[in-house]
Amino acid sequence: MDEEDFEELMRNGLDCLRNESFEQAVSWFKLAMPLEPYNAEAPLNMARSLEKLGLLEESIAFYKQSSELDPLSVDSFSERGALQTKLGLYDDAIDSYENASQLDPSKSHFYLKGEILQHVGRCEDALFCFDKCLQIEPHDVDCLYRKALALFDLNRYDEALELIGVLLQDNPRHTETILLEISVYVKLDRLQDALICCNKILEQPRARLHKCQILRTTGNYDTALSCINQGLQIETRAEYEVERGLILSAVGDDVGALTCFEESIRLDPGCIDGYYKMALLLCRQGNHAEAISFYDQALSIDPYNYYLIYNRGMECAHTCNFDEAFEYIRTALVSEPDFNNEIRRYIDTQDHTLIVSCSTQPAQQTLLTLEIERYKAITAQHVNVAELIHHKIIKVPVTSEEELIWTLIVTKRVKTQLEVTIEQEALTSDQLKNVMTGLLKGLQSLHELGLIHCNIKPSRVGFASASISSSDDVKILDFGSCVEIGERPHLFTPEWAAPESITQPAHHKMDIYSAGLILQKCLLFVPSLQEKLNMVVNIACQEDANQRYNSALEMLQDVETFF
Repeated sequence: MDEEDFEELMRNGLDCLRNESFEQAVSWFKLAMPLEPYNAEAPLNMARSLEKLGLLEESIAFYKQSSELDPLSVDSFSERGALQTKLGLYDDAIDSYENASQLDPSKSHFYLKGEILQHVGRCEDALFCFDKCLQIEPHDVDCLYRKALALFDLNRYDEALELIGVLLQDNPRHTETILLEISVYVKLDRLQDALICCNKILEQPRARLHKCQILRTTGNYDTALSCINQGLQIETRAEYEVERGLILSAVGDDVGALTCFEESIRLDPGCIDGYYKMALLLCRQGNHAEAISFYDQALSIDPYNYYLIYNRGMECAHTCNFDEAFEYIRTALVSEPDFNNEIRRYIDTQDHTLIVSCSTQPAQQTLLTLEIERYKAITAQHVNVAELIHHKIIKVPVTSEEELIWTLIVTKRVKTQLEVTIEQEALTSDQLKNVMTGLLKGLQSLHELGLIHCNIKPSRVGFASASISSSDDVKILDFGSCVEIGERPHLFTPEWAAPESITQPAHHKMDIYSAGLILQKCLLFVPSLQEKLNMVVNIACQEDANQRYNSALEMLQDVETFF
């Protein structure tokens, strides 16, 4: 009797489901399930009814129950995968489609799985799925397009272009494919080819935007402005106003640009790009408080956008709100797809440099906390080192046994670095004297504290003034490589390091060797001093550390005798 009742209840439920009487359908299926608790059809149709009613989490539970009762039910897995995708449960959706494709290796299951894999950045796996689809249906336009897109995401541009050519042979006006072709040409720097593609479908807003962006980035501002104005005459669009604002900003019309960004937001209050570009321009003008308000509005629309979060943090740094900046920047870095718990990031504002680091490795964590202590000691000791402005340490539990340590170091920003000066081949004899005096005084101070820098090179020598008019302008930067005398160097650049850095404990003559290499490099641009100062280089850069100068101060005394 229960079997007959079950079948009648199921019929009633299915009739209600077909007639879109979903609440009644739920009632019938609820009555049916206890009568045959091992039948997978009742929970499957219950899940469908609940989904139609918008009760999505409850629906997933019944899809799961159905697939557990009947592990061969393709519909349970595929429909659950679709709902999980809708809810953003991408890993679960991938598993569901994997089960569905094993039971029924049809094109649709591989395609849907490939779409999700592509969405979460697993492009190699997505490519495998689309290849499976194409084995089943070789000329499927959607699969060919998705495969080309996956190749593009993998930076395999030539292969993507070849596949795009195949697609366009049979579908010469396939808009998405032409737009992808434009993107490939831009990546390959074939901008004329990209513009030709834009003109093929210029009636498409994205194609017009691509054309204007190419013209703007190549300095063809008048043509770009004409192109976007024509688009605005055809159709008023928020993204056109944003692009018009960027063109006006590029030619120095910031007032016009701000008006365009405001108009883009008026046309579409959800236009994140309008808020973002407005904030960037306000930041450039020094209006950081206003910029923050626009970042906040953008984040109210897309609270997980790590570019917005990061730039919001930068605005806090510009206003010297370093702790708040640290919170935003940490959140953004954790949100990046390639975050791996080991970070060291250098961030410049107009007046400060922020060094943000994190690690889960106990040895590295010790070094990060030591770095702050060394900065504090060094800054108090001498003028020729980067000035510590602010610091902070945050510990974040990862598991019951592991924690992530974040450190923030804020120093006064230098105007330029010796590395840049060398690249520009611009160094006078007076400047060279100041560079070497400041560098060697700074090293002497460091060594007197019992510390060895271990990574002295042109990018670690900064200047508070671009003119380098005084030795006090010279600042030794970045003490993350610092160790105490007798410890093993853990970070150095081989081409600027003493030969024994690999095998021996740290000693002060390692830094002297690096200073000698810097002097040797600088003398290339002051040939009149080469003959005199080559003797200093030779002593400082002896292979045998015992033959080098005994101290940075001794080397400085020799340098000064030749000026």
